[in-house]
This record gives sequence, structure tokens and C-alpha cells, in this order.
Amino acid sequence: MVKSNSPFISRPLVWALIGLLWIILAKTTSAGLPELSNSREIWIKEPVFDGHVYVWEAGQEHSEAIVLVHGIGSNASNDWQPLVSALASKFHVLALDLPGFGRSDKGNLLYSPRNYAAVIRYVADLLVRRPFSLVGHSMGGVVALRYAASYPEDIRRLIVMDVPGILHRAAYTQSLVDTGIQMVPAFYPGQKQSLSRLAEDLLDQIVTKPIPDTLILYSAWAREKILQGDPEKIAAFALVTEDFSNLLDKVEAPTLIIWGTRDRVAPVRTGRMLVSTLPHARLKLLEGVGHVPMREYPRGLTRIIL
Repeated sequence: MVKSNSPFISRPLVWALIGLLWIILAKTTSAGLPELSNSREIWIKEPVFDGHVYVWEAGQEHSEAIVLVHGIGSNASNDWQPLVSALASKFHVLALDLPGFGRSDKGNLLYSPRNYAAVIRYVADLLVRRPFSLVGHSMGGVVALRYAASYPEDIRRLIVMDVPGILHRAAYTQSLVDTGIQMVPAFYPGQKQSLSRLAEDLLDQIVTKPIPDTLILYSAWAREKILQGDPEKIAAFALVTEDFSNLLDKVEAPTLIIWGTRDRVAPVRTGRMLVSTLPHARLKLLEGVGHVPMREYPRGLTRIIL
């Protein structure tokens, strides 16, 4: 077994499985949008996935902008409906359905944090003034971190909540090997032990080398065969490939990390790791709150963001 000193890689297979289980356990039906006099729905053609992305816009365009990014198994209205009305009193609010989710176009595509950050930047170019505040929950927090590291000049303030899957690439590679080995007996009876040894040998050679997304997520054919071309499964799989080991120190914006103390999807120790790694971060713990503070603690969360 390959080991690493990185604090972000403990129990990698558990994290990978949690990401996929969250899709099943946390999936909800889309709620209707609240009646807001100054809100509108927009579909924007974006070039990253060559599709249409749904944007829920509220508030006044001349106000400071805030962009809200949802997590896996959700969408803009499910995640942010409890907050948007209050936020729109101060901010120009954009809440988008990430491609592959909600009302945005879907397909068998590479739904990675890097690509999602590029979509958000395209939308922001069209609709908001920079710099703006960026808020991400769960997988959306990973996307927000990727955005802030890639486009630091855009971000006035960064808020991330209950962020799972912040793993070193070695951890992901190990989890992929472990998962693959578990699949072997069904296809090649009696070969599990020898393939395990081979996988460990290969792992020793590749974990310290960059692995391109095209290799990790293979091809459209592989995504179809392994992940059934399901956008949510692809996004979860891509989530645990994201390597932040050399990226977090590039986040320049003041960062607020919000974490529920009863979060079982993303343990609070991950938040503590983040606050010790990000250059300008502080941690706000929500006592007795789980993984979805927008639903469990909406008024308190709104006050914190405002």
C-alpha cells in the first residue's frame, strides 16, 4: 500500500464511496422557485460543454455580485432557495445549475471542477461585475476553490461550506486501484491476488507523476461503460481526482470556511485542514448542523453571509 504524509488523503476509498453514496442519499426533487419581483431565469449557451446552462438571477444588477454554486445531487433552487430572497436585498445574486444538473444541459461529458470553473467564469463575464463573492457548497465548494485559485483577480470574498473530496491524487489513484480490484473476480476468477500485486507495483510508479484528466476519466466510451454516462456519477468521480496539493496556496481571497459539526459526509476535521492550508482563511463551525446548512440553518447562514 502506498502511503503519503499529506493530511488530505486519509481513508481515500471511504471518501470516494461517500461521494458516490451522497448522490443516492442526498438526491432531491427540484423545488419551485420562490416568487421574487426582481428575479429571472436565463439559459446561456456556454462553450465549455457546448450546451446551455441555467442561471437563476435575483437582486439589482448594480449591486455587488454573489455567485452560488450547488453540490452533487442538487441544483440552484434546491440548494439556495431558502437564502436567495434575503441575499437579493443586498447582492446581485446568480445561482446556476452546473452542467449535468437541474435544468442545464446534460450529457456524457467531463464534469470536472476545472471545467465547471470555466463555465462559471464564462457566465460571470456576461452577467456580473468583478470582483464578486463566490459561495460553494459541498462539491460546489471544490469548484469554488478551483475558481479562486485559477482566477484570483475575480474574487472579492470566498465562502465554502462542508467541502468533501479534497484528496491528494495518490489517494484517488489508490481508491481507483482498490475499486478496480474488487471488480476483477466477476470477470477473471482466480486472478484477484496476482492483479493486486501488479496494481501495487504500478501504483508505486505512477502516484508521484501527474495523471491527466483524460487518463483518469478515460474517454466517452469508458465513462459510458463504467459510469453509465451519468453526469452525477461522472462529477463525483471527477471530484475525487482533483489534486489541491499545489493549488490551495494560490487562493488569495479572504476565505470563510463554514462547517456543520454533525456533518457525516465531510467531517469537520477536513475544514480544520483547509483553514490551516489556505493563506487567508477562517473557520466558522455551526454547532449541531449537518451537511446542508442552507436547509438546516438558513436564517443563521444568511446572517453569516450577509
